[in-house]
Parts: sequence; C-alpha cells; structure tokens
Amino acid sequence: MLLFQTIPLILAAWQGTVGAILGFIWLSRRHEHAYGWLAAAMAVGVIQQFIPFPTHQILHGFLGASVPLESALVLHFAARFTGLKVSSRLGWFVFLPSLIILAASAIGDPEVVRTTYMLLGPASIGVFVVLTAVILGWSALFRSERSSFFLGSTLTAVLVFWVHDALTVLDALPGERIFLGRLSYSVVLIAIGIGLTLRVVQALNQADDFAGRLFRQVRDAEEKLRASFAREEERSRKEALAAERTRLMRDLHDGLGGQLVSIVALAEQQHGGSATVIGDAARAALKDLRLVIDAMEEIDGDLMLVLGSWRERISAQLRAHSIQLEWQVLTPGGLPIFPGLRPWHVIQVIRLLDEAVTNAVKHSGAKKLRVIIETIHDVPEEASGRISVEDDGSGFDLCIPRVAASPAHPRTGRGLLNMKRRAELCGALLTISSGQQGTRVSLILPSHFGTTPSADDRDGAAGERH
Repeated sequence: MLLFQTIPLILAAWQGTVGAILGFIWLSRRHEHAYGWLAAAMAVGVIQQFIPFPTHQILHGFLGASVPLESALVLHFAARFTGLKVSSRLGWFVFLPSLIILAASAIGDPEVVRTTYMLLGPASIGVFVVLTAVILGWSALFRSERSSFFLGSTLTAVLVFWVHDALTVLDALPGERIFLGRLSYSVVLIAIGIGLTLRVVQALNQADDFAGRLFRQVRDAEEKLRASFAREEERSRKEALAAERTRLMRDLHDGLGGQLVSIVALAEQQHGGSATVIGDAARAALKDLRLVIDAMEEIDGDLMLVLGSWRERISAQLRAHSIQLEWQVLTPGGLPIFPGLRPWHVIQVIRLLDEAVTNAVKHSGAKKLRVIIETIHDVPEEASGRISVEDDGSGFDLCIPRVAASPAHPRTGRGLLNMKRRAELCGALLTISSGQQGTRVSLILPSHFGTTPSADDRDGAAGERH
C-alpha cells in the first residue's frame, strides 16, 4: 500500500505542484523554453498517475506511450537547459515511439499494444535517458556547470532503477517483481523542478540586488549630474556677469570718463573762480568713476589687485602736495584671499582708505605717509588682513566732538564717522590713534566678508562724502 499507492499519490501531488509552478514561470518568461519542456513532462506524469486501470484501450495506449513521451520531453529539457542547439527534424523524431504506441492502441487489440510497447517503450526510454545523461555529462565536464553536474547525478539514480526494472521484467532478479523506475523518475523530476524553482528565486534575488545597485548608481549619477548642472549654471552666470561688467566698465570709461576728461580740459583752459570749481568737481567725479571701475574688476577675493591701482592714484595725489609715500608689505603676498569679497566691499574699503589719505593731506601737514599691509592670524587656521595708513603730521585730539565744531571748521569730523560706517558695513574693525608724532588709521579686515547688506545701507554708504 505504501509503495504502490501512498507514495505514488504523494509524488504525483508534488510533481503536479512543481509542474504548475514551472508552467507559470514559462508563461511569464516565454524565452525560457527549458521550463516549458519540464512542465510538460511533469504534466504527462501526473495524468498517467490518475488514469484508472483497467481502462479503455485508447487510455491504455496512452499509459504505454506516456513513459517514452515523458522521457522525450525530459531530453528536450536537457538540451534547452544546457544550451544545446537541436534541429527541429531531430527534435520531433524523438516523439515517434510514443506516436507509434498511440497508433497501435487505436487500430489494434490490447495484445498488439503490449507487443508494440515491449518493442519500443523500454528501448526508447533507455536511449533517451542515456542521451540525457550524455548531454548533462558533457555540460558538466566541458562547461563546468554545477547545475548540470547535479542533474546528471540525479539521472544516474534513474538509470540504476531502470536497469533494475529491466532485469525484473526479464526475470533476471530473484524475489518479488517490484518496479521502482517510475517512482525514482518522479522523485528525480520533483528534485529537478525544485532546483529550477530555487534557481528562479536566486535569479530574482540577484535581479533585486542588481536593481538596488543600479538605483544607487543612478541616484549617485543624478547627484553628480545635478552638481555638474549647478556648476555649469554658476559658471554661465559668472560669465554673463563678467561680460555685463566688462560692457558697463567700457561704457563708463569711454562715455562718462571721456566727458569728464573733456570738462577738466575745458576748465583748465578757462581762468576764473568758477572754472576752477568746475575743474575740481570734474576731477573728483573722474576719480570716483575710476574707483567704481576698479572695484568692478573680477579679483576673486584678491584685494591686492585693487590696492595696486589705488597706490598709483594716491601717489599722484601725494606728489601734488609734496608728501612722500612709503609702501610696506610685511608678509609675503600682502593680504590673504578673502572668500565672499564683493565689488561693494571693495568700494567701501577703498573709499575708507581714500578718506584716511585725504585727511592726512588736508589736516596733518605731514611730509611722509606710510601704508602698511600685512596678514594677521588672530584666530587659528583663519587668516585676516590689516591695512594701516600712518602720517608724521601734527595729529589731532580724538576726544573733541568735531562734528559740531565752530563755524570756522564746520562738520570737520564727518569723515571719521563715514569711515566707521564703511568699516561696519564690511564687518571690519577700524581703529584710529593720533598724537604729536602723527596719526595712524588701522583697518582690520575679516577673514570672511559678510553677506550683501540692504540697498539702503549700500546707497547710504555710497552717498556719504567727507
């Protein structure tokens, strides 16, 4: 009962379940022909198990033809599984024994069916099983495929049991006539089906891992591409700003600058108080225009480039008043590179220094003016800069509130307030010391310049004049 009823029924149920799974896999992946052939072989085995006996002659013929048919389907599975190319004519030829047995059941009596099966059935089954073993062995040996080695090992068990059944039919073995080939064949098919299902699960896991890696790579590529686009947009923006800055500088220099030079020349040709006033006003406007043009240059945080132009301008101003200029750079490179330095910062710094030089020229009576530039390291790992303007003049008393001075010196302290205001806008520290040996104006620049102030602050600072 256990050997011929219970175990075959359990194996048929397993075989049907695994065959259904393989069939669904093949329907979802039509290019995986191996799953379709093995599912068809399992379906034939399940149908064979549930056909009652004795039965109709046609069904009896199907029972005889089912085993070579199942073997032919497994042979096709082995060929597709190992990637062996089989011609269509040879592929259909392996089904010929099953067709002959079915034809015999349709036209002959049971004895003809039995004789036909005995002539074709065992021989064809043996040939197909041997061919399957050869295909799997070739794939395992020459392609080193572990799955082919596993399938070949299970097929060896089938061969052993089929030899046992053949010897039993020939009465070559003593004892009861027990046939185990059918049971071993079902077990092997189930094992192969489970192995293929696990192979699909493993492939799906690998596909998920690959999809995860691909998703991460795509995400990283998107981040890099986004950063590249941001850099490209920033570069395009800077190029557009530089082009517009260049155009504006050229228009100011060639247009307004040329007109101011013409006004100065006409004022010098005329004589009289009004011409002198007009000439001085034009020279001041021209000086301020040159300051704006210099500040608009792209300096990438290097304030020394602007200080070089400023040195040339104050040298001419000091020579006109017979004041000697000493330019001292105490550290290599002078000032560090200032991140965040913008043109409006440069304008405030240069106008503050202009105010210091102008005060020295007008009020100190100095014979010498010294400009000292250096890099300082008040905070570790952060460098800032200091610009000092010193003169050897008479100095003044910082405690006297000069803004509300006498009518003879109206609002003479306005320039100092403007200087402090400009330093505050830039986030810089301004210190002023004065005595009998002269005046020292020291401007300590921040290591990082702040953000752009409001428009009112910029306009207020730009409109201040001493």
